[in-house]
Amino acid sequence: MAQRYQVFTQRGTAKPKFSAPWYWAASLYGWSSRDGMTAVAGWCSLRDLGVCASSTRRPRDRTTVAALLPGLHHERTFINDVTEHCFVVRKGIVIDRANAHPRTVVRNYIELASN
Repeated sequence: MAQRYQVFTQRGTAKPKFSAPWYWAASLYGWSSRDGMTAVAGWCSLRDLGVCASSTRRPRDRTTVAALLPGLHHERTFINDVTEHCFVVRKGIVIDRANAHPRTVVRNYIELASN
């Protein structure tokens, strides 16, 4: 029996307040609220924040979001790379502001170390 995933998305017109450490680290590498940042800039931001991440892994076959989610460990945190953005799965909860469609192809994923 597959675990059901909760999906959190941000809706509405209110702009988020950026006072968190991640905003400081991301702004050092060219992050913008409109264009995001490059993958290398993302890795550098993670490093500066002290996050330990695994190497990038690629699914064996063409894998969609719906097919990948049941295979991820339910007590760990993953960053999943899809076309033009990424989203996080943390302890079985999908955090995706862009609300990726379940048939979107996952290109890569990274496991973050648990504390």
